[in-house]
Amino acid sequence: MNLKRSTFLTGITGLLIPYVCTFTSIALSPWFSWSKNALSDLGRSMESNVAPIFNLGLVIGGILIYQYSISLSNYSKMLTHYFLAFSAFLLVLIGV
Repeated sequence: MNLKRSTFLTGITGLLIPYVCTFTSIALSPWFSWSKNALSDLGRSMESNVAPIFNLGLVIGGILIYQYSISLSNYSKMLTHYFLAFSAFLLVLIGV
């Protein structure tokens, strides 16, 4: 697999994992309501039985997006990959 393809797959996977884990957590939580709860309620470890799924999805997604942003620095001279790396870092912090 060449480097550009693996970089692309890392970016796509980094975007999909948080969404899949979030919607899986919602599907497994009959108490969750879009009108009464915030998404962060799914990540409360003391109150939610799906918190590990939700939080792990955010952390893994953040790590993959961070790797993707570092890979982008090899292809681009623009500074946007720094902002993407910082956003990925914040996503990991939300999951922790």
